[in-house]
Amino acid sequence: MIDVMDQGIGRILSALEARGELENTLIFYLHDNGGCAETLNSHQPEIPPTEEQQQGKPYAADSIFSGKQPIYTRSGRFIRSGKGVMPGPDSSWVAYGEEWANVSNTPFRLYKHWVHEGGIATPLIVHWPAGISAKGELRKQPGHLIDIMATCLSAARISYPEVYNGQTIQPYAGTSLLPAFSNLSLSRDVIFWEHEGNRAIRIGDWKLVARTAKNKVFTEADQDQWELYDLKRDPTETMNLANQYPDKVREMTSKWEAEAIRTKAKPWPWSVPRDEKK
Repeated sequence: MIDVMDQGIGRILSALEARGELENTLIFYLHDNGGCAETLNSHQPEIPPTEEQQQGKPYAADSIFSGKQPIYTRSGRFIRSGKGVMPGPDSSWVAYGEEWANVSNTPFRLYKHWVHEGGIATPLIVHWPAGISAKGELRKQPGHLIDIMATCLSAARISYPEVYNGQTIQPYAGTSLLPAFSNLSLSRDVIFWEHEGNRAIRIGDWKLVARTAKNKVFTEADQDQWELYDLKRDPTETMNLANQYPDKVREMTSKWEAEAIRTKAKPWPWSVPRDEKK
């Protein structure tokens, strides 16, 4: 997978270079967020292949993946799944589960689905020789996926429309990352997260974060389980300072609630009476 991706990116860069546009093309490269803890086909017993399946049957190279588990690889090997099958080769169809999802995000806490750093942190690489004088340097300003659009608008020196075809457009979110390219501070108030009741807000180096109950049943009591971290001193979120700074928790909780309503993350869809959802 990495090899195929690397080749694909190489073809894009080569095409830009051939057209003389590589130096003035703004390229963002980032990973998905967090290791995935799903247990797809890894807990049930392995089903041995039939004699016919052991013979193999190549998966046609021009076949369209339907989303269902294929039976054979393109080279004709039977695809195995179940307990004891190691993920990785093209002949396996399993997920690596919670334990490896935690390892994948070391030293950060948790993994995809949660909004602790293990579930949201990802590196961003930016390439734009005509617009960035620095090369191979690190920047520590935190950004968010929604900042990419704002950055592109700023780099292209264009304004986002307020009305289109007579319809008012919702203003875009995000902050331009152009100042960070010159290692300057970004002008932003907060960074906000909400995913299936898991929630967080970051103001400077302070991060307030909470997750839903493990059984996925969200209650009003869960809203009070906030954790507070100083990411400058504790980027791995191991020292919860909520009890030491209750005023900070209240201040940031209030701002999170305001952002949740503004961005329509709240009211929670599962808290709205059934007849009001129609």
